Amino acid sequence: MEIIELLTIMRWLGIIMMSLIIVSYFLSAYWNIKLLLTTVWTQYSLVKIGIVIVSIGFVISYSYLLHNGLTVQSVDTALFGAMVIRPLLVLQGSFLAASARGKNIIAKHGGEIWTLRKYKDLLDG
Repeated sequence: MEIIELLTIMRWLGIIMMSLIIVSYFLSAYWNIKLLLTTVWTQYSLVKIGIVIVSIGFVISYSYLLHNGLTVQSVDTALFGAMVIRPLLVLQGSFLAASARGKNIIAKHGGEIWTLRKYKDLLDG
């Protein structure tokens, strides 16, 4: 296999991976929004909002990279990674840590309970 063929295969694998990243982060944002709309506001709902914002940031940035990779290739990916992707990764790690800490605290104090909005009146009454 020549180097040109190998680079072509790696380019197409990169495009497939970017597409999968876009789909997975879109689903993450969608399901976290649905969870926020379904459940009652809790002390850790801000963490879920943070996860939604970071997920949307990944969808936008990787959509741009995918478009850029399929068309012009006008942006330096190393600079883009340093300026956009790395801050998103830091935010994602922060929100994942906060989410895990919140779940740990809730689990230590009686377990995690999801109260759905449509059943809130039955529980209060």
